[in-house]
Amino acid sequence: MRTSEKELDHELALLLRDNPDFQKWFLGKTKFAKRLSKCVLSRSDHPWTTVTIEVTSAVTGETERIRRQGETDILVVFEDDSGKRFALHIENKIAGGRFTNHQPEGYPKRAEKWVGQEKYGNYTEWQAILVAPVEFKERFSEQAAKFNVYISHEEIAEHVPSFGTYSVNTANLNTLGNRV
Repeated sequence: MRTSEKELDHELALLLRDNPDFQKWFLGKTKFAKRLSKCVLSRSDHPWTTVTIEVTSAVTGETERIRRQGETDILVVFEDDSGKRFALHIENKIAGGRFTNHQPEGYPKRAEKWVGQEKYGNYTEWQAILVAPVEFKERFSEQAAKFNVYISHEEIAEHVPSFGTYSVNTANLNTLGNRV
């Protein structure tokens, strides 16, 4: 039986909270790689907020400001040896999933909105991370590029086997539908 996306979110949040070896490996993929740190907040309850983003209108070509509600799948905050805090805003996708309209654009706006807020770990720096199978990234390459960091399910599966359950080849995508 496949692990659900929410179960993968929860498992990843726990590993980033409790497993120093996995933390070091995962952080090694980010700009925070060299900072010795400890996890001070890890949540996979999909914290939600509304942000304003700028998008180009398909009709007029002009820049428009729109309000968009969205969530961070996994929010993890670390504190380094100097007491500075940084956050990882993680979007997890399964192979047959898709992005919702303007979802990647919402991540940096949400991360900025939560800077310094106690409820979200009082962090001062952040990175938005896409975690997804390789074929997902290939199908949505333009949107995936809007994240600061990409880590594949296949890489994570080397440490956490349940992340291998959603790696499928693109020939099978038609049978998966558009699960998110």
